[in-house]
Amino acid sequence: MIQAGRTAAAETWRRAIAEKTSDVATWHLKRLAELNAEYGLRLATIQDRLEERFVRPLAIDRMRALIRPAMQEVRATGTSPSFELLEHEVVEFADAPTGAGLDVPRWLVDLEEEIARSEEATDAPPLIWPAEQVRLTWEEIDRQLKEWLDDKRLADDE
Repeated sequence: MIQAGRTAAAETWRRAIAEKTSDVATWHLKRLAELNAEYGLRLATIQDRLEERFVRPLAIDRMRALIRPAMQEVRATGTSPSFELLEHEVVEFADAPTGAGLDVPRWLVDLEEEIARSEEATDAPPLIWPAEQVRLTWEEIDRQLKEWLDDKRLADDE
């Protein structure tokens, strides 16, 4: 629907799915909490999936569908309402990380693949250039992690 320019219809569809699956998702989350308490084991990956409430894949598909129109609009006019919407949604995803943080999130890999597909579909040069790899020493990694943990503790205390 988004690729066809029917963003309002796509949003209505997403809301309908969210409404229909809300009770089921809540039940599963409660049941998982009971099992966690009973067995003293936390299954983070399963909890992450359940907290998606069955609609996160729709949001990822929405972001993927916004990539090509955003690229086309920027090339044509230099501005892009689609890009602004995409940026807003990416920030929301980045603000709610899941998983152990050791791997690149799957949704980000999906967006990167969609960008590559969109660039292959046109003769225009890429809009996004790959970042230069920067090698860090163990000391620098340790310093950055400590800094991040200190920042996180301050934010948690507030």
